[in-house]
This record gives sequence, C-alpha cells and structure tokens, in this order.
Amino acid sequence: MRKKLFLSTLAIPLLAISGASGSTVLFDFNNGGVVGADSSGSDFDSSGVGDTISLTSTSGTVLVTTIVDITAPEFSGTTLTGNILSSVTGGVTTNIGGSNAFGINNPSINNADFDLLGEGAEANDFNPGESVTFSFDQDVIFTSLELESVQAASEFDVLIDGVAVLETIGDDSFLELGGLDGLVITAGSEITFAVDGPLFPTGSPDAAESTSVRVETFTVQIVPEPSSLALLGLGGLVMFKRRRN
Repeated sequence: MRKKLFLSTLAIPLLAISGASGSTVLFDFNNGGVVGADSSGSDFDSSGVGDTISLTSTSGTVLVTTIVDITAPEFSGTTLTGNILSSVTGGVTTNIGGSNAFGINNPSINNADFDLLGEGAEANDFNPGESVTFSFDQDVIFTSLELESVQAASEFDVLIDGVAVLETIGDDSFLELGGLDGLVITAGSEITFAVDGPLFPTGSPDAAESTSVRVETFTVQIVPEPSSLALLGLGGLVMFKRRRN
C-alpha cells in the first residue's frame, strides 16, 4: 500500500525559550560606581542624554542602558523660575559621586541654600521635581529596588512610557514593587524615575521637612527571547509533515 503524507501542526509554547533564563543585572551605586561597567569605565556618573551604559549580566549577556532624558526644575536662589532644565538645555546630569547612590545634578541649586540630606550635596539625590528617563536594549523585569534618605513626604514614582506603575510615599530600604512587580518592560520602552515633595530653604521654619531620595540599587532580569523554533510558524505554530502507513 502506498504511504500517504499529510500536514499536521504542533503548537510550540512561546515559553519555550533559549539562552538567558535567570540572567540578571545588578545596578549597584555603592562605592561610587556601578558593578559590571563596561571596559571604558562608563556608568551613570555625569551621564547625559544619549549616553549609554553597558553592563554584563550573570549569564554573560550584555545589557545596554541608554539615557533618554534628565530633567530638573530651575531655581534662582531659593525661588523656582518655572523653567524645566535638562541635560540638553541646562547642564543637568546624572551623578554617582561618593554618596553610594544614584542622583541628579541640578546646576541651578546652591547646596548652601537648602538643607539637603544627601550628605550635603544636591547632586547626590533626586530632589523634588527631578527625574531621569532611560531605556534598555532588551526586555527586562525589575526584581528589586532599594532607596535611601527617604522622608515621610518623599514621593518616588516609576513610569513606563509615561504611565505610572509604581507610586510610593515615605518608603525606605527595599521597596515592594507594586505594579512594577513581574511587569515585562519591552526593549526601547522609556523608564522614568521621578521624585516629588517639598524643598524648603535653609533657615526657614520648614527646612527640616525638605525631601529627597537616593536610589542605592536596583536589579533587573533579562527576559529571554523565544527560541528560533517557536518563531518558525505563524502564531507560534510550526508546520511539519508526518508519514502515516
């Protein structure tokens, strides 16, 4: 009898992945730097728009972070001007320094004008109104986020493509990730760390209520790409021929 050929389908689960399972990257700003910075020594210290930081994950995969925007409110003395500065229009940069944390350097703020909590230097903190936006070149999931120097009125927000997924007030140390927990952030998505709260001049009755936040560490896990097998067919279906007697 002649053997017949017929088509069948095999569903390949999109969770059938290869490569970087469990591949994590630690962004650790202690001791003035970032663990795993690339050979050029680049990290988040004095970075501006368009700068990139390359870090090697636990599995050897390189994750590239790109600075998209950095903003800060402009001050004239202790008075807000209403203008928003950036690394393009006002010399605002990220900063690590010796504060063991990730902060924003706002050149319009004089350290002596405010009771600042980041070891006396505004560049060591995210102060009210300051933010940084960055992106990754691969899909990631945040697995931890650690803050320091958080006061009761300090509001720390994480936004993904402009949508707030984490809003926390007065939390110190490691954060519960809230809406950020388990969220797959696709490559190229814009991730914003932003801080709100009051900032009062030195010597004013409310000076001690000034707020700031320092980002000490955060960790992301790289989401592996689907295996090439899973991509062969439409909708994750692979067509193949099977013989039947």
